[in-house]
Amino acid sequence: MTTKLVLHVPGLPVAKGRPRMMRNGHAYTPAKTRHWEAELKWLAKKASATMLEGPLALHVDAVFQIPESWPKWRTVAAEQGEVVHTTKPDLDNLIKIVGDGLNGIAYRDDSQICDVSASKRYGPEPGVWITLELVEKLHRGSKR
Repeated sequence: MTTKLVLHVPGLPVAKGRPRMMRNGHAYTPAKTRHWEAELKWLAKKASATMLEGPLALHVDAVFQIPESWPKWRTVAAEQGEVVHTTKPDLDNLIKIVGDGLNGIAYRDDSQICDVSASKRYGPEPGVWITLELVEKLHRGSKR
């Protein structure tokens, strides 16, 4: 039985976009969100043939490219983790797109996620690193 799924989505991290309304009252999901979720679903299907069952822990690590316009001292500080990513997109929207994107592929429903950790940072290779694992495996033997 599979207890862990690790994925890497290369490229600039994309946050969950808000639903947009058409003049006729119908809502739609922005194209950027749909495309990123589709890529995540494809990667998850390719990585694992079975869904995870039970309570899950999700970790999302979003890495953003260091702006080329930054001076050398700030670039070095960002590479060393001394400068953190505090601009858009919001961290909660990055978590949301991952949770929704893996729905029905890596797990039955994102309501199974009961433990979340996430971070935004700068790095040399932009992308999103996702780790999903069963809570029993993660917390076995801990005295919480």
